[in-house]
Amino acid sequence: MGFFEDLGFYMKQGILSIKTIDHGFGSYIIEAFEHPHIQRYIRDIQLRARQYGAFAEFSRLAQAIERNPDRRDEIQRTREGCSTVLGKDTGPHSKPTR
Repeated sequence: MGFFEDLGFYMKQGILSIKTIDHGFGSYIIEAFEHPHIQRYIRDIQLRARQYGAFAEFSRLAQAIERNPDRRDEIQRTREGCSTVLGKDTGPHSKPTR
């Protein structure tokens, strides 16, 4: 996560372009940003440690990548995959629960 925060900082400073970061790391950033466990971890750090700006650059970077219309399908698949991992899949390919 710290690496993604660093990439966000480099983007903000103009050292790396969003295009370059997206090309090399976009899929990983989206997967991490969309994962509920990581979202919970970030919220916990921000609230419990009172570090309200923690991972702000990572969040800005992920949101910038997600605005890329070419990533729309990937984002949807990632969100569906995260819900499957957590046992909340209700999609057409989900298995019935007992």
